[in-house]
Amino acid sequence: MKQLDLSGRTALVFGGVGNLGVRIASKLREHDANVAISYYNGEENKAASYVKELDSDGEKAFTAFCDISDESSVEGFVRSSKDRFRTIDIVVNLIHEPAFTPTEVVDMVWDDWKSDLIAQKGHFLICKQVLPIMREQKFGRIIYISAGLAVRHMGGSAAFACVKSGLSTFSKTLAIEEGRNNITVNIVAPGRITTLDTDGSFSWDEAEKELLKRTPLGRFATQDDVANAVLYFASPLADAMTGQTLYVACGEIML
Repeated sequence: MKQLDLSGRTALVFGGVGNLGVRIASKLREHDANVAISYYNGEENKAASYVKELDSDGEKAFTAFCDISDESSVEGFVRSSKDRFRTIDIVVNLIHEPAFTPTEVVDMVWDDWKSDLIAQKGHFLICKQVLPIMREQKFGRIIYISAGLAVRHMGGSAAFACVKSGLSTFSKTLAIEEGRNNITVNIVAPGRITTLDTDGSFSWDEAEKELLKRTPLGRFATQDDVANAVLYFASPLADAMTGQTLYVACGEIML
């Protein structure tokens, strides 16, 4: 479909080596975007192998290290990607580590917020680096991967939900500021994803049973479902969409 053609566009996928990131990067590459994916400590070999899968010639896919908590590291990744492909058109950020493990507030200490707050800082630094480039181009598509827990609250999710919700609000504010520069900012918020695993420290069985009872389609979303939502926001089909959230949750979340 011509309206999904991303040829000539460059997409940066922050967190593109993880399960969901791989699928998102693949989807964008399938529609002919140049793709740059970031990797973190210990992921270099996996990232290099994946780039070969995306483009055996190495002309349309690129990977480099990026620590989103370090401004100079984010700047370096963005600069390297631009040097390679000349433009930065689409940015997708799904970094939020480590795996979410529910903890009630009474059992938390302030350090338990650290990884969530790093995710918040990281998205700010990413946007700070790419916005001048997008403004100069008079074109940009920023897509933040939030979560259903930003609006569908659950005990034990205070830090994670707070940051996801906050970054959704940040994205909508950014959409207001940058619309005049033809830069759109949108949010994809998955519910439970069938093909993603937790770190094994928490059993989702009971929670999943309750969620399924409230899910009209009777299933959870897949990685492909989420990647398709990202593709939509990245494509010309969504040129009139900004400040919007797509809940990829099989109807379990309706707002």
